[in-house]
Amino acid sequence: MNHISEISERLNKTQTIYILLFIAIILYILIGNLLFFLLIPLLFSIIKIFYPSIPNYTYLLVIPILFVLECIFKIHFITTFVVFGIFAGELISKNHSVLRVIIYNTLILIFLFLFQYFILFLFNEIPPVKKVLLEFKNYLHAYQETFFQQIDKQNFSLEELIVIKKIFSQKLVLLVQLIPSSLIIFSILYNYFYYNLLSTLTRYKEGFLANPIKKYSHWLYPDYLALGFLSSWMLFLLFKYFGPKQLYLSLLNIWYFFQFLYIVCGFSIVSFFLNKFNFPLIVKIFSFILLSLSLNIVMFLGIFDTWFDFRKLRKKDI
Repeated sequence: MNHISEISERLNKTQTIYILLFIAIILYILIGNLLFFLLIPLLFSIIKIFYPSIPNYTYLLVIPILFVLECIFKIHFITTFVVFGIFAGELISKNHSVLRVIIYNTLILIFLFLFQYFILFLFNEIPPVKKVLLEFKNYLHAYQETFFQQIDKQNFSLEELIVIKKIFSQKLVLLVQLIPSSLIIFSILYNYFYYNLLSTLTRYKEGFLANPIKKYSHWLYPDYLALGFLSSWMLFLLFKYFGPKQLYLSLLNIWYFFQFLYIVCGFSIVSFFLNKFNFPLIVKIFSFILLSLSLNIVMFLGIFDTWFDFRKLRKKDI
C-alpha cells in the first residue's frame, strides 16, 4: 500500500498536467501548421518595419481578399495571423518596451482568434465550440487509451494500475478545464518567441534596433502580481466546494495562469544563482530537470522573491 502512495505522490509531484497541457494543445491545434503560422505574420511584420511608407489602406485592401481566399480554400485563421503580423510590426517599429509589445500582441492575437472564429461560425465555415471541445475530448480519450495500453504491459500490480489510471484520468479532466488558461499561456510563449525572431531579423535594417529582451536570469515581475496570485488562490479555495461551477472554473484558470508566471520567475532566480557561481552547463541542466519535478517549490520561490528580493535586483532598479 505504501508503494501505491509513492506512485500517487510521484505522479502528482511531476505535475503531469503541465506536460500534457502543452503537448496536447499544441499537437491538437497546430500539428503541421506551427511553421506556417509563424512565417505568415513574420512576412507582414517585416514589410511593416522595413517599408513604413506603405499606406495603411493597402493592408485594409489585402485583408478582406485574404479572408475570401481563406474561406474558398478552407485554410482558416490565415487572416488572423496576417492582421496580427501587421499589428506586431507596428508595435515593434514604434519601439515600445518588450513587455508591452508581448502583452499587447497576446491580447490582439486572442481577440482576433475569437473574433474570426465567431465570423467563420456565422458563415458555417467552422463547427461550434461544443463540437470542437467534443473532438478535443475524443482526442484526449484516444491518448488515454494508448497510455493505458502501454502501462498494462508494465510490471504493475492491479492495485497500482488502478491508482495510476485514476490519477491520469483526473489529470485529463483538469486539462480540459484548463483550456482557456493554456491557450493564453501558449499565446504568451508564441509572442515571446516571435519577438525574439523578429527583433533578430530587424537588425539588418540600418538605423533600426528593437528593444532587447532582458536576460532571463534578471526577469522581474511588478509587485502587484503577487496580490493577483494570492487573491486568485484564496478565491479558488473558497469557491472550490461552494458557488457556481463556472465561477470555480474561471478562478481555476486564473490561478493556474499565475502559477505559470511564478514558475517562470522561480526558474529565473535559479538561473541567476547558477550563473553567479559559474556552475558548468551540465549542472545547470541537471538542476532544471530536478526542479521540474518539484514545480511548487519553484513557484513559491518566485512568489517570495517579491518580498525578499533574493537577487537584490529591485534595489539596483535593474
